[in-house]
Amino acid sequence: MPKISNKKLDKLVSQFKEEGINSNGDIPFCQFCSESINVDEKHQKNRLESHIKSKKHRGNKEASSNNAERKVQSFITNCFVNSNLQNVFNDDLAKAFSCSGIPFHKLSNPAMKKFLEKYIDKKIPDESTLRKYHLKTIFEETRNKIKELISDFKVCFIVDETTDSMKRFVVNVLVKPLNGTDIKPMLLNVSFLDKVNSSTIAQTCMDSCLIPWPSGIKYDKVSMVVTDQATYMIAAFSNLKNGAFDNLKHVTCLAHSLHRACETVRTENDLANDFISCFKRILKKSPCRIQRYKDLTELPIPPEPIVTRWGTWLKSAEFLLTNFDKITLFIEQLEEDSLAIIKCKQLINNEQMKNQLFGLSDYFFLYHKITMLENHGLTKQGQWAIISEAVDNLKGRYFVTLNKYTRLYNKFFV
Repeated sequence: MPKISNKKLDKLVSQFKEEGINSNGDIPFCQFCSESINVDEKHQKNRLESHIKSKKHRGNKEASSNNAERKVQSFITNCFVNSNLQNVFNDDLAKAFSCSGIPFHKLSNPAMKKFLEKYIDKKIPDESTLRKYHLKTIFEETRNKIKELISDFKVCFIVDETTDSMKRFVVNVLVKPLNGTDIKPMLLNVSFLDKVNSSTIAQTCMDSCLIPWPSGIKYDKVSMVVTDQATYMIAAFSNLKNGAFDNLKHVTCLAHSLHRACETVRTENDLANDFISCFKRILKKSPCRIQRYKDLTELPIPPEPIVTRWGTWLKSAEFLLTNFDKITLFIEQLEEDSLAIIKCKQLINNEQMKNQLFGLSDYFFLYHKITMLENHGLTKQGQWAIISEAVDNLKGRYFVTLNKYTRLYNKFFV
């Protein structure tokens, strides 16, 4: 049968626009079903009505209405725009996670990924994508910001060495511009060393200087460096001062000097040290003993001594001394199923150990002074007042510890 004219077809299709029916001028076409509808002079409106009443059409129309945006073929320009928007989103996501201290692997958690996709309507990238392609951008932006803050001001470096969970030697270098404003020190460089000595520390410092001044180190701008009182730190910066850094002032940490004094206290009280160590091993990695300890004593877990921070050793000693009766009762009720328990029971009945533990009360002020020195924003006068009070408490009573601290105190400016 003959087809209908274009004019009649346009008039016919206009009656069904809400049903997704349109025309290219020759034949009606359903957008929801993505198929053409054959009509002629004899079968016109009834063919279209039959189609829109069909189960297939009604289902496609409902599915289409549930989608906020109908899927259509994108132009190539739109693909580039969408790609750029996704890259901006990935950059912002990586920055938000890194600045907030949230590990990237949290994005692999199904609940986290579902939540983000539901409420931000964006494709959530894999953690490896952020780490490979977007973290470096944030790293460069941060370094450039540090360079801008440093500008042409003199700077102070803070250098510290530690050991990470993999037993690697890690040296962190922080920088602070000396421009008269209170700016928090910023992490400039992290180096992993095979060994730590004066040479490797000096080389790490030189490498760090090339970050703000890549075209050449401005030796006259390095005004001060702050470190602990480790021998290799003192040797490293003594060599640098005698070399290119003529104006460099090396200042050592006051709190670290008190920690070293606490180390002397520990070595002078060997039996008390053994008792603290044994009690730590009793509770270490033993949930049943920990629960029994809590039920019997109703005390929190004792503070754990941290290696190289001997003020924490005195803090642990103070806790054990304050709660000595309850802890004694707990130890006596333990079965002798480990060497630590056997030795701990022997020490707790040793009068010499008790005398040493009770004698430590004279030194507890040291770790309190350390805690005060670790507060941010102390003035120079405030720091000197804390140190002077600590020295006054040591004078006339603790000769070995005072002599040790005096030697450390004389290393403050080196």
